Amino acid sequence: VSTQSTGDLLRLSTEFNVEWLMKECHKRFADRILGQEKRIVSEDWEYGELEGIWEEILVMVSQWGETHLVFVDLFVKMVQELGEAKRRKFVEEFVKRNLVPLEVDVIVKSTEICNLGVVMKALLGNIEKNDTLTDKSRLLLGNLNMTLCKIHCLEDY
Repeated sequence: VSTQSTGDLLRLSTEFNVEWLMKECHKRFADRILGQEKRIVSEDWEYGELEGIWEEILVMVSQWGETHLVFVDLFVKMVQELGEAKRRKFVEEFVKRNLVPLEVDVIVKSTEICNLGVVMKALLGNIEKNDTLTDKSRLLLGNLNMTLCKIHCLEDY
């Protein structure tokens, strides 16, 4: 079954509440994430690959609710498995998005303390660019431990 048809099956199984089919679709999507994780962690990858996986997860969570949050945890696990340089690159790119609260949660959960400076730079850049606090800035400010950022990211200030 192709990726597209698995997505279609998931949508139909959710809309019509066919539990056994939802479970099968969840399993297939989880297997797909885990299969890509092995390749992404061990080889070169493009940020767009992770972003594509994230977009699918975001659609599932926003359309069908909390039952799909397990995929957010799988995504965070995949990002955590990246080496430090790859994880830093992911954070640098991901933080450029027009963030929603769930995405800030992903950044905070998947970022090591040493990468908080990247998030702080994005926050400061967003404030400088807009001359005001945007929704993105407010989300980042509300979810970052500023004291921890200052202690561990002193060279970034």
